[in-house]
Amino acid sequence: MNKALSKSRDDVGKHTPKMEKITVDKKDIATVIGKGGATIREIVEKSVVIPSKWLKWLKKGHPVKIIIDETGEVLDATVISLGAAVDAASQTIELKAQFNEKYESLIPGMSGIVKF
Repeated sequence: MNKALSKSRDDVGKHTPKMEKITVDKKDIATVIGKGGATIREIVEKSVVIPSKWLKWLKKGHPVKIIIDETGEVLDATVISLGAAVDAASQTIELKAQFNEKYESLIPGMSGIVKF
């Protein structure tokens, strides 16, 4: 590696992915949170559809692991709600889980697998 690039570059191409930390001015926080908290919930909450038969043992507060496809990270989360109705055709119900802590690596649009 050092043979190819002995030190990091001071500047990279305009389309090169970069990671930056930003501070949001208090007057702009509503934009970050989104209408009704939609943007921030997209980062801290995830929904999954499960077989309705799982309602026998799966309850609010149940711990789960979410394996993030893009990073391979295994993150801890907790079931925060179960849907109000079972889909009659598929016999499934929506489940929402919330991450147990703030994970800096999460961004909207990521996908993963939930382990119960």
